[in-house]
Amino acid sequence: MDDKKHYEELEDNFKSRQYNLLSLLESLNDEDDSEHLYPALQSLKTETERYSSFRFVAEGGEKRIDAAFDSIAQREVAFATPKNKNLSYQERFLKEARLMAFLEHPNIMPVYDIGLKDETPFFTMELIHGENLALKREKGPLSREKLDEFLVVFLRVCEAVAFAHSKGVVHLDIKPQNIQMGPFGEVLLCDWGLSKTVGSDIENDVPDELDKAMTADLTLNGVLRGTPGYMSPSLSQGKPGEFKDDIYALGATLYFILCGKCPHQSDDVKEILANTIVSDVEEPSVLFPTYNIPLSLEAVALKALAKENRYETVQEIRQEITSHLRGYATKAEEAGLGTILKLLYKRQKTLWNTVFVAILALLVITAVFIQSLHLEKEKESIARKAAELAQNEAEQSLKMYKNELRYNRYLMDGIDQSLKKIIGEVQKNNLPVDIQKILVKVGRGNLNGEAYEAAAQMLETLAENSSGEDKNDAIHDLIFTKIFMHDFNGALILLENLSEEEALRAEIFQFMPICEEFKDKPKPKGVLAIEDFRELVTRVSEHERSRFWFFTHAFNCYLRKCQTDEEVLDLYEVILDLMEPNRKYGLQLSMNYGKKVLFFTHPEQLKVVHMPQILDGLNIHSLDLRGTDLESLIFARELSVKEINISGTKIKNLRPLSYVEGIETVIVSSLEGIKWWRQLEQQGVQIKVLK
Repeated sequence: MDDKKHYEELEDNFKSRQYNLLSLLESLNDEDDSEHLYPALQSLKTETERYSSFRFVAEGGEKRIDAAFDSIAQREVAFATPKNKNLSYQERFLKEARLMAFLEHPNIMPVYDIGLKDETPFFTMELIHGENLALKREKGPLSREKLDEFLVVFLRVCEAVAFAHSKGVVHLDIKPQNIQMGPFGEVLLCDWGLSKTVGSDIENDVPDELDKAMTADLTLNGVLRGTPGYMSPSLSQGKPGEFKDDIYALGATLYFILCGKCPHQSDDVKEILANTIVSDVEEPSVLFPTYNIPLSLEAVALKALAKENRYETVQEIRQEITSHLRGYATKAEEAGLGTILKLLYKRQKTLWNTVFVAILALLVITAVFIQSLHLEKEKESIARKAAELAQNEAEQSLKMYKNELRYNRYLMDGIDQSLKKIIGEVQKNNLPVDIQKILVKVGRGNLNGEAYEAAAQMLETLAENSSGEDKNDAIHDLIFTKIFMHDFNGALILLENLSEEEALRAEIFQFMPICEEFKDKPKPKGVLAIEDFRELVTRVSEHERSRFWFFTHAFNCYLRKCQTDEEVLDLYEVILDLMEPNRKYGLQLSMNYGKKVLFFTHPEQLKVVHMPQILDGLNIHSLDLRGTDLESLIFARELSVKEINISGTKIKNLRPLSYVEGIETVIVSSLEGIKWWRQLEQQGVQIKVLK
């Protein structure tokens, strides 16, 4: 009985404790305490505004991006809203959001939420803390490491575009500004506002309701949409977007990575579109010869930008870039055997270096053993013959130059006496003289200013003592001579006194209004100021029949009055404006350790040097032609310089420099393919090769 009673007491005690435990659990589930026990769950039940703490990040043509705090996900997101409240813009805004949500890919900007806030549509996406490719790619050449880094980014973009194409979607606005790069290797292709679907027979296509919404044409409301410079020729003409248009944009982006500019660039949008449609893309290695742009990548970019025979798929471009990164030739490069072997060597450099060293060592030992007895003697004989030949050629060239120099000095020393003698003969015997030939000689830039005055005196004498055609010729040439000397009043008197028979030479009367206009212009140094002279030759250039003959005399006569380097440079600028009105290069004169150096701004635009005898009036020490598009040095015969720099040019023949009096130094990029440099060294000219 005692045991039974004991068990009953234990059972009652257990039931009492069980009741207390249940009461405790119920109290824990009480609503008053749940907020503290389950805060995450309770936050979802609380009716509060989901997005808060807005701050401006950026805005584009059609939407604004703010950073906002998502109270549900407890993170900061990018909050996009349309800038235009028009319903059609808001509809297109939502289409972009849904399309981005449909394209789930690691390199396509993910969409988190789509909805309405204050009756305005919005969507949220990942907030990237970084810069776009356009800002990351600094100006100037890229190092090999930096180029490879950007190529990896480009591959990620290709993968995103290839994925979109597999879903039947084209982006239509691929450009560096839409490629976002994060600080931890994130690469996202953004801004799908112009995207659309193409075709309907593609596997895993867009859902029907989305497909119908996104097949809008590129030209909406009559406005061409896209980014000039990255738009394909077909998009630039307003045609519907296709897969090949994204391939063109990828090629333009690769072009930007290589040289830092888009294929067609201008301040005028219409000019960019016209060039895209009509012009071919210039090779970046030609535009930027110092950038060391890999030809294999350049070939890929140009093929993607081609109007015809463009890559068919994005995967082809991706394979080309992958081949380059792995050290293989690209298909677009059409590499020859030499290039393939060079790449093979780079991929297996250690192995090939070992083999090469072993073979070279064997060859050297063999050559030393076989040729040790007579090799030096044979080399000495060959070198002696080459030196004798070079010396003979140099002596012959120097002799020709001295003969030509003596002849020119003879002409200069004797021209005044010859003219005075001719004047005396005319006054005495009334002899007819071919004035035109005399003026041609006077106009060759080797004569001094007094020769024009002597010619004017002779022409006046001929006009007074001649008759018929000789008199008409003398008056005609005297009028021009006075215009050369800026004696416009004297020229007007002669023009007004011409007879009806003499007036048949109608072209001379074209200068009457010009003389009227310039007769009262100030002449501070006996000639017109440079701006008035520029206006004079511009007016004369309207008469094609007289312009070149006139310019030769006018510029040479004006040069004799120039007293400073600035005046000579101003005169040469007038020449360049007439010869090449659309040029982009100019001249600059600087001092280097007290020596004058003449160089060209934008040298890559310089293809020819006009009237070099004018430049010779500067008495320069050095002529810097680096990076110009010149192919010949023929013009240099009329210059007197001590140093000339032709590095980075297409010039291969240095022979004209053997006629340059006083030349001391020639600077080149390399001696490979350069002719006549040994002969110049024989003349004492130093040949410097830039490292």
